[in-house]
Amino acid sequence: MGGVRGVFRSVAVGVLTMGVWASALAQDVGIIKEISIRGTKKISPAVVKALLQVREGQILNLKAIEEDRQRVADMGWFRKVNYNKTLLQDNTWQLIYDVDENEVVREVAVVGNSAIKTEDILKLVQFKPAPGTKEEDLRPLNLTEIRPSLDAIQRLYEEQGYFGRVEALDPDPYSPGTWILRIKEAVINSISIEGFTSTRDKVFNRLIKSKPGQPYSRFQWEKDALRVINTQWFEGVSPTQPSLSTIETGLVDLKMKLNDGRTGMFNAGVVLNPQNSLAGTISYSDSNFNGTGQNVAFNYTQATVQGTGGSISFDYANPFADSKDSTFRASVYDRVQFRFINNAFGGGNLSNANQYSERRTGGSIGFTKPINERKSYTISSRFERVNVPPFDPTSGNTNNFIQQDGEVGVIGFSSINNTRDLDFDPARGTFLRLDFEPGFSTIRPVSTNITGDNPEGRFGFVRLGFDYRTYYTPNKKRRTADDVSREVYAFRLKGGTVQGVIPFFEQYFAGGNDSIRGFQEDRFWGKNMIMASFEWRKPIQDQFSLVTFLDMGSAWGGYGSGAGSDFTQSNAFSLKMGYGVGLRLRTPMGPIRLDFAFNNEGGSRPHFMIGTSF
Repeated sequence: MGGVRGVFRSVAVGVLTMGVWASALAQDVGIIKEISIRGTKKISPAVVKALLQVREGQILNLKAIEEDRQRVADMGWFRKVNYNKTLLQDNTWQLIYDVDENEVVREVAVVGNSAIKTEDILKLVQFKPAPGTKEEDLRPLNLTEIRPSLDAIQRLYEEQGYFGRVEALDPDPYSPGTWILRIKEAVINSISIEGFTSTRDKVFNRLIKSKPGQPYSRFQWEKDALRVINTQWFEGVSPTQPSLSTIETGLVDLKMKLNDGRTGMFNAGVVLNPQNSLAGTISYSDSNFNGTGQNVAFNYTQATVQGTGGSISFDYANPFADSKDSTFRASVYDRVQFRFINNAFGGGNLSNANQYSERRTGGSIGFTKPINERKSYTISSRFERVNVPPFDPTSGNTNNFIQQDGEVGVIGFSSINNTRDLDFDPARGTFLRLDFEPGFSTIRPVSTNITGDNPEGRFGFVRLGFDYRTYYTPNKKRRTADDVSREVYAFRLKGGTVQGVIPFFEQYFAGGNDSIRGFQEDRFWGKNMIMASFEWRKPIQDQFSLVTFLDMGSAWGGYGSGAGSDFTQSNAFSLKMGYGVGLRLRTPMGPIRLDFAFNNEGGSRPHFMIGTSF
């Protein structure tokens, strides 16, 4: 009997379960009699209804209705989309879609940005209404249309070297129709310099323009590293770039590791002076004096040639003369300047036949004020007394150079535009300097060993000059601290003219190391000068480069030369050209240059120099 009762119990439960299932099934079946859209404001209900796949008169299908609900949500006009079904008395269904329409877009406001201007961001916002749009034409925010704008804003930040993303887009609760674009930027939390021992903290505060609290810019941090390299105070500069995961936290810690280089140098001994004779010398220089960034230099040279005498000079420069990083320079000197020298390196004529020297006693002072990272202006002054040793007929000198004593005073005004990535070894960018120099001179002839005029008295003059340089590298990547050596094509165009009467020693001189290689130093002179140089620089190793070059130009329109002189001059432009190959070696003392050049007159000459070309 117990088993029978168990069977009846199981059958009863099964029948009850089938009844519940049938009752539930009966609630979700039937014909859809009516479909309506509720909650729209600007968007027409007919537009929404036309998107639906389920139609009136069809059998109720919950899966199909849910798919339609998602289609309406995907339109982007609504914050929320729900549906309700109601069983009517005639056992048909009423289907209602409830939508919560987004606020209309009257304007877009940007908050959280400081690296990029608001107007630049708004230019990329495509979902804002056009100016002058009427109220009836305003549309609610469409969420499907904002992604291109958000991606464009992020790309703008990346292109300008910053990290920024749109964190939220919300309606302003106090201003209907205003949408607030909230941007999150990565900000510098701290900057640490490691490895330096002598340079003071305040100097790094001037050199490094990135500051805690500012938006992090990888471009600015790279520029900071190149600016530190440009001082040439350090043998190694290694800035660390933060990882993307660190940047996304919003706070960035920057580090720069340095290895101190040798900035001070003391020399005492015997050298070969430009006259190709022995000279005793003592000198001291420091480009980072006492860790302050100031440059001091002292030099004394005593020549062994009788009558030449000693040379002494004091030089000072402060690149942080004021809070704007203006540079102050001053020099005082009493020194001999040799012209028309022969080059003893690799051979050359060591005779005294072309000896000519000027003793210059005076000083100069200059002040350079930056306008921005590229532009600066310089005002300077120079006053010198110049004496030329009298001509010695027993010296064997057949080049009868004009000999004048006198004084010269000049005030200089210069404008500089500098976009080079690294001043001492640029790979890209340009440099343009324009000079305007009014001055006066007093001329006292010492001898008349030349043909032509030899003026005497006090005269005024104006010098106008320019120096343009441009650099190109096939390497398209931005230059970084570990990417100093690059293949470079460099071009320079330099020229000037003088209006008025000037002494022989104030003319333009061309020829030699820094102008037209292949010719003797200062071989050509005049009141006018134009010169162009092209170099291809190919790194062989990090410290070693191969160079090919072409120099063209001349100086003309100045004093003549004596009869029989090897240094004939021209009153009109006459093209001179030098070309050849060279080597560059980067050393702690500075770049060492060795060039061998041929000229268009059939001659050739080696050139050796410590220092950069251009």
